[in-house]
Amino acid sequence: MQSFTSVSGPKWVGVGTKAASHLLPTFLIIGAAKSGTTSVWAYLDQHPDIYMSPKKETDYFIADDGVVVEEVGPKGRLVHRNRVSSLADYSALFQGAKAERARGEASPYYLCYPGVTERIRTTVPDAKIIVMLRDPVDRAYSNFLHHQRDGLEVLDFAAALRAEPKRMAAGWAPKYHYRSMGLYYEKLRPFYGTFGPGAVHVFLYDDLKNDPAGLMRNLFRTLGVDEMFVPDVGTQHNISGVPKSRHLHQVYGFLRGANRSVLKEFGKRLLPASGRKKLKATAFKRLGKNLEKPRLEPNLRADLLAGYRDDILKVQGLIGRDLSHWL
Repeated sequence: MQSFTSVSGPKWVGVGTKAASHLLPTFLIIGAAKSGTTSVWAYLDQHPDIYMSPKKETDYFIADDGVVVEEVGPKGRLVHRNRVSSLADYSALFQGAKAERARGEASPYYLCYPGVTERIRTTVPDAKIIVMLRDPVDRAYSNFLHHQRDGLEVLDFAAALRAEPKRMAAGWAPKYHYRSMGLYYEKLRPFYGTFGPGAVHVFLYDDLKNDPAGLMRNLFRTLGVDEMFVPDVGTQHNISGVPKSRHLHQVYGFLRGANRSVLKEFGKRLLPASGRKKLKATAFKRLGKNLEKPRLEPNLRADLLAGYRDDILKVQGLIGRDLSHWL
């Protein structure tokens, strides 16, 4: 496999043994889900020297090229309709890039599907791997509330945790592996082994929450772009919670493009991209105000933390960050 870089233009990567060249990402945000990846994607998109895929969560690398992926959940077995499944379609997402130094996408479930590291190495071997990690207890509960928000979970949190082993055995999608998704060590190890520690860059949700501007400076520096650029970090994206008003939640979901309909497609043709972007931003803010986050029961928190303790200590050593506040 070879990579070809022009002196002043964007990087073109020869994929596999194919003669054709494709404009592809220089970095990937691989997860973890509910750890701030949507906010980071939106903040990166503001940088003039970064091109972000207009589609977040392409999920291209979760399976081989052209493979149809099915997801099992409360509604049975469904085809993963949103996944970009061909290299041509994946490459097309980056054709809008001009002279930007960095190009990227964010698919937070790359961290938990088998074979992802090999697929990434085959297609974009020089890509930087960006990871966002969150306290696994908070991540699990946020994941559950996200599904409650969108009507994708039929059980309460305690029951969903009890059902998780059976769900996993039945082939339920990783997004329903609330507890297992937070066992980061075995999910991170293949990326360190495949790409080396110099290519894997881990950031914490804690830093995003407490100092988003500082985290973005560090991320800009990692990507080799102007770290002095100051993005608007005033909006928190993809907030989890239980809707106070289900009707208003459905309205905001429609405005932010969370569903498919003929009316939505008509709106795409009617409104320019800038107008749709502004409408989405407004809907995200309204959505957050309509959500409330019930307190996690202390016994459930203690049970989850006990199961994560050893893994947290291993992750701490792997990434070289003090995670004692998670304990």
